[in-house]
Amino acid sequence: MISSGIIPVNPLEDTHVQLGETMPVAEVYTSSNEARPVPIRSSSVYSDESSDPSIDDGRTRVVKFKTGKELVAFQAPPRYFIRRDTKTSDSVIQLYKESCEKYKVKPIQTLIKTIQESNISLGERIARISFRGEKLDVRIVESLEDVFRHVQCEVLDLENTYLEDQTASALFDMIEFYETAHRIRIGSNHRISAHCWMYVYQLLRKSPFITQLDCENSDFIDNSMSLFARALRNGCNLVTLHIEHCRLTGRHLLILASGLKTNLVLRELFLGSNDLVPPDGMQLGNLLKFNTRLELLDVRNNKLSDTGIAYICEGLKEQTDCRGLTTLMLWNNHLTPFACEYLSHCLITNSNLQTLEVGSNDLRNEGIIILKEGFLRNKSLLRVGLVSTKFESEGAIALAEFVADSRRLVRLDIRANNIRVAGSMALAHAMKVNFSVVRLDVEEVARREGLKDYQSVYHEFYEQLQAQCKRNRTRAEDENNRRLMIQKQVANQHISQSIDSPTRIEFENTISIPNTSDEASVILLPPRPFEMNDGGDFFSGVPLPLRKEQLPSKVIQVQNDGDDKELQTNNNTSSDNNDQVLKEDTAS
Repeated sequence: MISSGIIPVNPLEDTHVQLGETMPVAEVYTSSNEARPVPIRSSSVYSDESSDPSIDDGRTRVVKFKTGKELVAFQAPPRYFIRRDTKTSDSVIQLYKESCEKYKVKPIQTLIKTIQESNISLGERIARISFRGEKLDVRIVESLEDVFRHVQCEVLDLENTYLEDQTASALFDMIEFYETAHRIRIGSNHRISAHCWMYVYQLLRKSPFITQLDCENSDFIDNSMSLFARALRNGCNLVTLHIEHCRLTGRHLLILASGLKTNLVLRELFLGSNDLVPPDGMQLGNLLKFNTRLELLDVRNNKLSDTGIAYICEGLKEQTDCRGLTTLMLWNNHLTPFACEYLSHCLITNSNLQTLEVGSNDLRNEGIIILKEGFLRNKSLLRVGLVSTKFESEGAIALAEFVADSRRLVRLDIRANNIRVAGSMALAHAMKVNFSVVRLDVEEVARREGLKDYQSVYHEFYEQLQAQCKRNRTRAEDENNRRLMIQKQVANQHISQSIDSPTRIEFENTISIPNTSDEASVILLPPRPFEMNDGGDFFSGVPLPLRKEQLPSKVIQVQNDGDDKELQTNNNTSSDNNDQVLKEDTAS
């Protein structure tokens, strides 16, 4: 802002202000010391009009702007929850019951129980508020305002709540004003119309605090997907988006991909069980070419086949910079060894991919051998999932070569495959020279009945694999503790320097550890933190374990705390069992 200065004023210039137009006003002092207000145009302040002799009227005018408290400026209204009164759980429940009596509705007992079990007096967000299965109408939503006024949460579950136009309008207005939740679930609401999706669009556009939206099992009708894509294109702050079981194929996927091409915020996109076909892979490939900020793409349980995966791999090849997709989930997409050709070439050229899940596909030994070349030449992979890909000892030997050569691999899942003694022996020898794998998921008992005579030999190799994983896990924990100790020492050093020096010293949360030739100094941990007892997730952000209906229709031996249990699974499991998950091997 210009505090003072000499600005020539043209008396012939029209200074009238149109109705509704605002212009800055300054006091002009002439040579006769007469002050009068003159509107100042932005063009006359920043443009060099003093060189024009036509505007010189022989008098010098000095413009002075008001300073300090007299200067009027726009100020955004404060957030509501900064100035709210802190309430206890009992007081909020009492207010809610009074509101229910006012609107003549029954209190929701699950909500009361959630508030009772949460300590809201600290003013922090509670973990979850769920209305799943409750039929919400306008009066019930109005009674919830006293709760939203004093309680915030991380997850607001509105699945299967029979939302309609009027109900959604009132509810989303409350969520926007009170900043109720960071993650919202609105799936399984089949009464949502195009008007409801308009309210969702407005909510996402006006609510930067919402970072995750779950629309699982929703119906996108008419132009609802266009509204949704417009929200993703125009300033939406969503980081995670779940659109699963929505039959999102063809034109709807095209509209969604076009809206995400210019999105710079979204990091995780889940498109599982949408009946995607090979032409839909073209849209996903084009999306990956233009959007390098997306980190996770989950397209499990679709029908992309080899052709669709080829389009996706072409899009990944275009991501040559330091940003790009890090997690790719291709579980159960009808892949064959031909798809491994595209995946192998993609792994050779891509340096961002860290997690690859291709389980429940017909890859066989041929596909694993083709993938081995890409595994060996890729320097970024941390986790590989090959559950139920129908390979045998020949494929296991190819993977053993990859394990022995890799210094970054953290987890390898090869359960539900016909690995014999030769394959397990090759893996055991490979793990002797590998110091990075902290979890190798393999069955403790040979699956084929003809191998029962070799069970003791097979079990011995299994014990060796578990012992070597435990050794690597211990090394990783020691390395992690060493890094934390170095960070603490550096932080203390900066604090002492800041006390001695009056200048402010800023330092980052992470530091660089000097590289040495000692093999024990190799960093065994992945860039993202993970739990030491499980070797990391196959997913970025939130862990999503493999679901029951995604496993093969055979008996799978799973180790759980030292006990062998048989888990019967069926490929025809209904979608009602989608929330049931398979307990993964966490043996130490």
